Amino acid sequence: MPQPSKPRRWLQFSLRTMFIVVTAIACWLGYELNWIRQRHAFLSRELEMQQVEKVLYPPPAEFVPAPPLLGLFGERGYENVPVCSEGNHSKFDGPARIKEAEALFPEATIEPWRVTHEYTHQKTN
Repeated sequence: MPQPSKPRRWLQFSLRTMFIVVTAIACWLGYELNWIRQRHAFLSRELEMQQVEKVLYPPPAEFVPAPPLLGLFGERGYENVPVCSEGNHSKFDGPARIKEAEALFPEATIEPWRVTHEYTHQKTN
């Protein structure tokens, strides 16, 4: 007499598959959270640069949606990010800072500023 077959479970997977999926999700989460950390560190360095140069740049006027999936972590998108492109700070490299800002804030318009000798700010074209 044939034995009755057990119904097939649809969510059946191996332990190896579970480890691969968990590792892939952890890598993706690490990448996204590191990107957010780098964005915050860049903005805090810009604030420090403003204090060193004795200049206050206008803060970002409006917020836009963050790059895809960063919004899931509560990150805001910025419409514009002012970046000091010339100054007296010893660790200063304007073009590299602008490239870094473009990579970290793809949703934003990067606004390079330069510090004049009178401690004022002017927008560079």
